[in-house]
Amino acid sequence: MNSSKVFHSALVISPPEDQWEQIQAIRSQHDKAYERWMPHINLLFPFVDPIHFPQATAMIQAALQHTPPFTITLDSLGSFSQAGGLTIHAVPTTEPPGVLDEIYSHLKTLFPHLIVRDTFHPHLTLAQTKGKSSEAVSFMRQLEREWKPVRFTVHALHLIMRQGTTSPMQVITKVALGSGTAPSHTHTHT
Repeated sequence: MNSSKVFHSALVISPPEDQWEQIQAIRSQHDKAYERWMPHINLLFPFVDPIHFPQATAMIQAALQHTPPFTITLDSLGSFSQAGGLTIHAVPTTEPPGVLDEIYSHLKTLFPHLIVRDTFHPHLTLAQTKGKSSEAVSFMRQLEREWKPVRFTVHALHLIMRQGTTSPMQVITKVALGSGTAPSHTHTHT
């Protein structure tokens, strides 16, 4: 598939809504994308035009048919510099180890035209700061002290999209991992 990349769709992993409370409490105050995105780990953004979701879903399903559901634990926080400040994020660890890198490797093969970085650093964004001052670092340290690990099983990847530039992303379809069926709950931004 060689669909053009668009900035109103993405391929993500999103924790189940029953795991959102702590994440959303932080994001609602400190993440500029809170209104537009559910809690998520980007696998591919930008992604394909949603008219190509059926074909993309079939391709991803075939590539990941031997990847069973796995567990993610968001047990530590990290940061990176972005737009003159820090982006503070939860760092996913997986059981089995390395499964996110394996999935990303398959996705790079399927969608090479969508890869925007040479390296893959999976993360779930929690906050942004307006600078890298000692206050920003202190804020991150405070979040680290208060953070409680979030653990969930990933049964599916989510193809999401939004209408226009300000509406929230919504799950359109799911790609079940392995030969199983993804749980039926659908994420909408609340």
